[in-house]
Amino acid sequence: MIGIEPLVYFLVGSVGGLIVASWHGYKDPPWENFIPTRWPRSIIMAGIIGLILFYLINAGLLNAVDNLGIITLSAISLERFVAEIKKGFLRKTIHSEFKDVFVTYKIPIYYHSALVRILMGLVIFVGVLMVMIFYLKLPDYLIKFQINKIFLGALLGFIGGLSSAIAGAWKDSPSEGFLIKKFIRSIIAGPVGGIIMAYFSNSWQLFIIAGMGFERISVEFYKTFWTKSVRGMFKGKKPKYPEWFKKRWIFFMTYSTGVFVLALLLIFS
Repeated sequence: MIGIEPLVYFLVGSVGGLIVASWHGYKDPPWENFIPTRWPRSIIMAGIIGLILFYLINAGLLNAVDNLGIITLSAISLERFVAEIKKGFLRKTIHSEFKDVFVTYKIPIYYHSALVRILMGLVIFVGVLMVMIFYLKLPDYLIKFQINKIFLGALLGFIGGLSSAIAGAWKDSPSEGFLIKKFIRSIIAGPVGGIIMAYFSNSWQLFIIAGMGFERISVEFYKTFWTKSVRGMFKGKKPKYPEWFKKRWIFFMTYSTGVFVLALLLIFS
């Protein structure tokens, strides 16, 4: 029987998944319709990631975390990583966003077979995992320089934001060109998140990964709810289910609820 503490980590992680599911629920239904079985996927996956983080901490493979909001933010970035691997390399059909990427970079092997795509996904997964492990070790090295707490938070957040910016540019530039404003936006969001986290936490090990989660929340709020921008894969296409423009406010409410709970976790946990 699962104990209370692992369940807490699952629920805390699922808060991040709720935030992710909400911005997708707001953006996609006018073009794809709302698919009830698809919506909970991010919630469940982020909850599982929260649970995995608990067991890694319990096994001594990660340092203890003094703020559950860090777990929520880390679950967001890790869930996005897993989702992108699944979308780009584990689907039976080739996703349109990744099709442009591999055409532009002239990697035709991507189209040869599902097995080839799975192997490519595995290589990328291992490569990114190695980078993540480096990110877990880097804060302990930087702490030795006795850097000011707020500056250290900003620096670690900057690394997270820069990582998101580079990954986004690699994926999106083939279809929409390199947009310097988008790149800078992520770089700015990362340090802001790092500074906020530094006020409430001294658990530096997950700061870079959590900073990537903060960057995702901030950028998606701006793109999805503020400017209401259309995803690249839908641009130029007529919405098939325009009635969802009037109903999708519910996903802004669930997004706001998730962010509110995240704020409570950061401040009080």
